[in-house]
Amino acid sequence: MLMRGAMKITDALRGEHAPLCDLLRHVDGEARALPTLEAVRAVAAVVVAALVPHARAEDELFFAPLLASGVDAGPLAYMHDEHLDIEGALQGAMVASDRATAVGHLLRAVSLALEHFEKEEEIVFPAADDALDEATLERYGADWARARRRY
Repeated sequence: MLMRGAMKITDALRGEHAPLCDLLRHVDGEARALPTLEAVRAVAAVVVAALVPHARAEDELFFAPLLASGVDAGPLAYMHDEHLDIEGALQGAMVASDRATAVGHLLRAVSLALEHFEKEEEIVFPAADDALDEATLERYGADWARARRRY
């Protein structure tokens, strides 16, 4: 039985997007002014710490169950690939040997992530809300709430 006031996973993930977008927009506005390679790497590490757990939660707690429910795999595979692209750009910022290259990778990751969130909120989440009943979305939300602590 679901608890009263249970949250749909789509609402939980939308809720995570808001502060992540705030962080990303701030980084976008400040990255070019970071004075050293070490400073860029430090900011990239913060972005990694914020985005990677969110992407893993989406992949494991949202995309995987959606696939199991028979939702079209194409858009979900594309979203997963975008997670990998974002992580790759962040990794590029972390291992770059010069400040300008690191900033370029960091800004690419920020741009990709902001565009990715927009696609999820405009396409993927509404499609899931239409394809699955509320009880299923709330069950996935409860799974998210239990598991989110480990990310």
